[in-house]
Amino acid sequence: MFKEFGEGSILLKLWNRRSWIWVRHTYYGRKLPKEGIILSPSLINKGRKILLNVPVKFQVKDIRKLKERKAEKESFCAVHFTASEVLAACAVFSGDGHVTDSYFVRGWKRVCIP
Repeated sequence: MFKEFGEGSILLKLWNRRSWIWVRHTYYGRKLPKEGIILSPSLINKGRKILLNVPVKFQVKDIRKLKERKAEKESFCAVHFTASEVLAACAVFSGDGHVTDSYFVRGWKRVCIP
């Protein structure tokens, strides 16, 4: 749970093994988009660093299907989620169906398995 989410700080409700307490956490980095809806933030422990993860929900304005996009020769991105060390394989296709770029998201075992 959070409240008082402003420029540079957030008030988070955290469990300290005895009770829930409110803790102010300062942050820096990317600016949050104004057009999105901020979902529940979380803290991620990365060794000696604590990272603030803030998911943002956006309204999708263009909801055309893939067949419509291909008919208009638009490029699109396809994502395949796997159960291996590669969490996801992403490929960008041109309007004529050729792969123009690819990206692999690795390390799901490090992220998902406690």
